Amino acid sequence: MGKSIFRLIILGICLAIFGAIGLFAFGVYRYGSVPALINRVQVEIASLQPQEPVVVPTFVPEQEVSGDEFTAALALEPTQPLPTPVVVVEVETEEPAVVAEATATATAEATPTPTLTPTATPIPIYAPKLDFVNLGGYQHNWQTWNNCGPATIATYLSFHGKGITQAETASVLKPNERDKNVRVDEIVSFVETRFPDLIVTPLMNGDAETLKLLLSNNLPVMLQTWLEEDPDDGMGHYRFLVGYDQAAAEWIVSDSYVSTGVESPYAGIRVENQKFLDHWLVFDNIFILIYEPEETELVQSIIGADLNPEENLQQALADYSAKLQADDQNPFLWHTMGDLLLQDGRPEQAAQAYDQARAIGLPWRMFWYSFGVFEAYASVGRYQDVIDLADATIESGGPGEEIFLWKGLAHQALGDDAAAQDAFNKGLWWNPTYQPLLEASRG
Repeated sequence: MGKSIFRLIILGICLAIFGAIGLFAFGVYRYGSVPALINRVQVEIASLQPQEPVVVPTFVPEQEVSGDEFTAALALEPTQPLPTPVVVVEVETEEPAVVAEATATATAEATPTPTLTPTATPIPIYAPKLDFVNLGGYQHNWQTWNNCGPATIATYLSFHGKGITQAETASVLKPNERDKNVRVDEIVSFVETRFPDLIVTPLMNGDAETLKLLLSNNLPVMLQTWLEEDPDDGMGHYRFLVGYDQAAAEWIVSDSYVSTGVESPYAGIRVENQKFLDHWLVFDNIFILIYEPEETELVQSIIGADLNPEENLQQALADYSAKLQADDQNPFLWHTMGDLLLQDGRPEQAAQAYDQARAIGLPWRMFWYSFGVFEAYASVGRYQDVIDLADATIESGGPGEEIFLWKGLAHQALGDDAAAQDAFNKGLWWNPTYQPLLEASRG
């Protein structure tokens, strides 16, 4: 009897050991490395502990303005929407019969036989919007730890037949796996450099109808969006948009993180329409479009003038001004206006828009991913505001090379070279290849 119990104990210990080894091996596989698995476990343990709410300082403007007042002061030039490019096809039509003139001395002539001559009729070169689309032909990637950007662009590139792993994309896009953010411009630069046979275009001010037309013409896109699985726990996220269901009012995305609702074989997850649009709005309705050179005319016919970055910016300013007039209590509309005005060379008005967004209230992780506010404040000499917001963002758990760059530049502008160099060095730990930091650290 005693030997049987002993054997059972030994068997249980062996099973526990093998189970732990198997679980560890799966964790390393799932999150990409032993350090990444450790990070994930640490975060999970920390999430079980009582947490004080993260407080990122807000900014109360000296004088709040309404959307109408703010946009009126911008004095934007009115935009004229351009017609959608079309191709001309030859369509045969019947011309009226020609009757010769009769004269007093001529006999009546017979009417000539009607002839058919081609006339030009314009039609769009793209297929019309469908009721349902769910594109295939891609290799879905489940992200390793903190890796949605590299995983999603690897998935997108697989749609174009490029065999590249998220480890390969991450090695360029985020050499430090703890880095919380991959910027859109980093993704664009990576694709342009690594795959010059493809065309990559970042666009802002996207809308649902444009997305549906692109998808209906076999053109999926990559979105920068918000993800909030639990209340007040949102984060920046990338998704590969592959379809939509008009009847169900849902969008279909390949999501590297969310596994709820996944079926086998993988065919994307569904996102309710309004939630999709609200979360996309957080990041200026940005999307990345990658296509083959032979698809250029098709893309131009769908996107039109917005393929020109300056046209895209001016149209976005006009559109968001109208949205802000309709709803000036939406912090994301103010935040987007800040981004747009900064790109348009209006830092003072951009800073005012960012202030309004912060006064209304932005998610506490917002500045882990969005850095225009730091540039705007620095451009108008609000260096202490830059430092305070950078410190609060770092304290909340979201440091990265961009935060330390702007903190260092603010210290430098205030004459504190030692604090500036300390910030630059910390930023280079996060990303030693970030060119603006390298230049700033060299003086």
